[in-house]
Amino acid sequence: MRGIDKVPSSKASTDRVTSSALIPGSKEELYIKAYFEHVHPIYPFLDQEAFQTRASSLQHSQVPTDKAWPALYHAVLALGCQYHDGGSFEPWRGEAWRYFEVSLSLAPDLLIIKPSLMTVQAFTAMAVFSLTISCMQIEATMVSEGAKMAQALRLNKVKDDITSARTFWVLYWMEKTSCFYGGRGSVLMDSDVGCPIPHLPETILDGFNWFLAFCRYARLLSKMYEFLFTVNANVNTPALYWITIDHLKEELERWRLSIPPPFRPGDAFRTRELSGSMAMSIALRLHFSYHNALLAFSRVTFHVGADEPPSSERMRESKTCMIKSARCILELTKFIDVEAYTPLWILAIMPISALFILFELVVHNPNHPETDSNLALLDVASGHFSRLEYESNGSLPGSLIAEFAHLARQHVRDVQEQQRESSTRRRVSTTELSNQEMTLPIIQQGAYLPGTMTEHDPQQGLLPVESDTLFFPIFDEPRYPNQTLPSGIDIMDLFDSTMPVFPFFSNGE
Repeated sequence: MRGIDKVPSSKASTDRVTSSALIPGSKEELYIKAYFEHVHPIYPFLDQEAFQTRASSLQHSQVPTDKAWPALYHAVLALGCQYHDGGSFEPWRGEAWRYFEVSLSLAPDLLIIKPSLMTVQAFTAMAVFSLTISCMQIEATMVSEGAKMAQALRLNKVKDDITSARTFWVLYWMEKTSCFYGGRGSVLMDSDVGCPIPHLPETILDGFNWFLAFCRYARLLSKMYEFLFTVNANVNTPALYWITIDHLKEELERWRLSIPPPFRPGDAFRTRELSGSMAMSIALRLHFSYHNALLAFSRVTFHVGADEPPSSERMRESKTCMIKSARCILELTKFIDVEAYTPLWILAIMPISALFILFELVVHNPNHPETDSNLALLDVASGHFSRLEYESNGSLPGSLIAEFAHLARQHVRDVQEQQRESSTRRRVSTTELSNQEMTLPIIQQGAYLPGTMTEHDPQQGLLPVESDTLFFPIFDEPRYPNQTLPSGIDIMDLFDSTMPVFPFFSNGE
C-alpha cells in the first residue's frame, strides 16, 4: 500500500502533462474515448467537442500555471482507464490510480487558486472517480468542494451557458444524493437555484430524459432530509410527521409514474425492453434510488411511531414496504456489474442494507410464510458478495457478509427442530392426561417465539401458527439519543481500505 510520502508533487504532476499533446492511437486516446462512451452519458458535465479539441492540441499543456486542466485531464483518463481493465478495488493500485493520483496531488492548489468553471469540472471528475470502492473515503470531500466552488462562481444562477448549467446540475444531483446517503446537510440551497435544467441529447434514451428524472429525484431527497431528518424536523409532533411523510410519499409516487414503463422503478425490471447496457445501467440506478427512498420512509416511520402498537395499519404498511424493497434490491443484484468502476452504493451499500433487513426478518420471524423464499434471497446476496470477494482477489471481505445467509438458515433450522421436539414432548404428555385434564393446552417454557403463535390440535398438541404481525426490533441508533434521526447509517467500515490521509485533509504536518 502506498503511503502519503509517495503522492507526487504538484510540479511533478504538471510536468507529466506538459510533455506532449495527445497522440492519435495512444492508450490515452482510448481512455478518453472510453470515458465519453461509458461515463459521460451518466455524468454529462463536459463539452465533449471542446475537451477533445484541447486534448488533441499542442496548446493544451503549455500553460504551466494552469492546474485545473491537468487535474481534469488526468481524472478523465483515470475514469476511462477503468473500462480497459485498469481499475482496482484497492486504493493506489492499478493504472487508473496512477492517473488519478496526478489529479489528486493538484487538488490542494485548486483549493487556493481563483476558481473557474474548469476547476469545478476537475473536482466533479474526481468526485465521480471517488464514487468507487477504492476511493470512497474522499468522495464526500470532492463532491462538497465542487459544490462550494460552483456556488462561489454563481453557477446556480447562470441561465445562458449550457456548459455551466450541465456542470451545475450534475454536481447538484451528486451532492444531494451524497449528502442524503451520508446523513449530511447539503451545501447547495434549493431556494437559491435559478439555473434551468439543460436539455442534453446524450441523456435521452428511447425518448426518456433520465437526467431530468435524476435531478427531480435529487430535489425530492433534499426535501426529505429537510423535513424529516434535520434538527428542526425533530421538534415536530407525530401528527405533523405523518402529514409530511404522506405528502412526500405522494411526490415520490408522482416521480415514479413520470418515468416510462421500461425504466419505471417499482415495476418488474424489464430487461427485454431495455436497449443496451446504458439503458440497463440507468434503469438499475432508478430502481435502487426508488427503493432507497422507500427504506428511508420506513425507517423514519419506525422512529416516529415507536410508541404506536406494532399492529397499527401504518406500522404494518411500513414493515411490508421495507421487506418488499429489500427483496427487490436483492433480486436486482444479478444485474449489478461487479467491476471496480461500479459506484459503491450500487455495488455494496444497497445490497448490504437489503441483506440486513431480510436477515433480521428471518431471525425474528422464523415461521413466516415467506421464510423459505427470504432464505433463498439471502443466498442470492451471498453469491453477490462472494463474487465481489473473488473479483477483488480477496481484498474485500465479501464472504464475511455472505455468512449472514448461513447464520439465518441455521437459526431457522434450529428453531424448527426445537419446535418439533417440543411438539413431540407435548404429544407424549397429553396422552398421559385424562380427558378431564385436557381442557387447556399445556404451555411450556420456550413455546412462544418471536413472530409465532400456537394453537392446540388434539392429535398433535401445540402447533405453530403464522402471525399476521411481523416482529422487528425497532431501536434508534445509539449515537443519537433524543436527537435527530440520521438519514443514513455509515456501514462503509465493512469495506475499509485504509485510505492514507492526503495533504489537503491533514493539518499540514
